Amino acid sequence: MGVGITIVVYLTQNGMIPLMTKLKVMKDKALKLLDEIEANVSTCCAITMEPDEVLVMIEQLRDEINKL
Repeated sequence: MGVGITIVVYLTQNGMIPLMTKLKVMKDKALKLLDEIEANVSTCCAITMEPDEVLVMIEQLRDEINKL
C-alpha cells in the first residue's frame, strides 16, 4: 500500500453549501485581520522587527490564505 492523503468529505443534510459558506466567512475574517495588522505595522513593529520584513511576511500569509 502506498502512502497518501485521504480527503473525507462530510455532507450535511443541506449538502456542502453551509460548509463552504463557513470557510468563506473564516477566510474573509482572516484577510480582514491581516489588513488591520498591515495598517499598524509601522507603529507596532519598529522596535522588534523591521516593518518591511513584517509586511513581506503578511503578504506571504495573505497568499497562503487566498490559496484555501
